[in-house]
Amino acid sequence: MNYRCAPNILSHAAKLIAHNQNRAPKKIIAHREDAGEIKVIRAPDRWSEADEIAETINRDQPDAQWVILARTNAILDAAELALFSMNRSFIRTGGRSVWEHSVGSVLVGLLRSILDDSWTGVANALSFIGIDAEWINDQSLRSSGGCVARLESALDQAKHSEDKRKALLALRVGLPSWREQVAKGRVSLVAHGIAALLADYCKPQQLKLLRKLEATVARMHGTLAQRLAILGRSGPIRRGSEVQIMTLHASKGLEFDNVWIMGCEDGNLPHADSTEEDERRLLYVGMTRARHRLILSSSIEDGLESRFLQESSVI
Repeated sequence: MNYRCAPNILSHAAKLIAHNQNRAPKKIIAHREDAGEIKVIRAPDRWSEADEIAETINRDQPDAQWVILARTNAILDAAELALFSMNRSFIRTGGRSVWEHSVGSVLVGLLRSILDDSWTGVANALSFIGIDAEWINDQSLRSSGGCVARLESALDQAKHSEDKRKALLALRVGLPSWREQVAKGRVSLVAHGIAALLADYCKPQQLKLLRKLEATVARMHGTLAQRLAILGRSGPIRRGSEVQIMTLHASKGLEFDNVWIMGCEDGNLPHADSTEEDERRLLYVGMTRARHRLILSSSIEDGLESRFLQESSVI
């Protein structure tokens, strides 16, 4: 079987896959002769790991071809946000953008509701907070009344618990106030206000992500409409060739000059939801995507380095 990756990269990948007992013997040959670069990085936490990725890619030639791989899409969210913050072009393949799911979609949805009084963003925020789904669906079917009027209707209903009424009241008071601040060009202040409201309902990992999202919106320039256009990927073209972001599964059959595999911790790779042999094959696929350079990184906060790194003799 011929591979176009560098021979030393292929050699380490072969050492890894050799630990699979049920693997059919195959002759593996590197098509290239020149040695590639292999590097292992241990970062303090996931966000530091993502920042290191973005900074390294930005220091490279603008037209350099890069892909960032990870076992799960959740791990890739940090890399996307780091690239976004550095104004670097990227394509997210096979997974939703960090702005399109979880707390990211709630933040963006509320910003859109402030801009156009659409109920969808408020409804998503209410669902995130934990408001009764039946009531949200009922309000969504109403054809008249803006967001503030619908929130006032919710406050008139006694079935909501005290903490939910507090959240409804915060939205009812917040929306007109945030619109006023947006009109004055204080978008960063609005992002801070929304984040403060959502923070009480976030899980620990969501809270870390929310703080990063809030800071990213605050650092952006332009009106709220202009910032939302950029978040929706319809804004100005960013600099540099587009960095590919995808899971290890999605990378099969592809190849890239430079490959960065992040999240190489036990528990993530190998993942607890799969067999060790399947996970080993998955990392083997990721490693052999690299034609010239392979970087494997992990987060100290998220666990011990993957045992696969020792098996492949990269450490």
